[in-house]
Amino acid sequence: MKEMEAGWKLKKTREKLGECRKQRKLLESEVDILRSKSRKLLSMLDEQKKRGKNVENHLSIHKKSGLPNHFRLDHELPSLLDEVRTAKPSKGFAVAIAKPMPVDQFEQYYRFVISSPMKV
Repeated sequence: MKEMEAGWKLKKTREKLGECRKQRKLLESEVDILRSKSRKLLSMLDEQKKRGKNVENHLSIHKKSGLPNHFRLDHELPSLLDEVRTAKPSKGFAVAIAKPMPVDQFEQYYRFVISSPMKV
């Protein structure tokens, strides 16, 4: 009787083991599919980042001169000035405007630079 019971338990254990192996194979195939999708998405993301940088560069750099245009200057100058103001010790700072413009127009766009001289 005990031998039959032990044999029955062994049979059930083997059946469960077989089911677990089947489930493991299914899960491994799903993991492989997810890894493949993840690699594709990461490569797409990298490509989108490259395209975004290219577009930003195209929009912010003057084609002929290769210098930053007003878009980039408006975007980067305030943060650059904040960095210079908070830097200790001060590294110094200089701005070169490539396109001549009337003083009043310059003051209009960058009033905070002219009105508050930097303390070094």
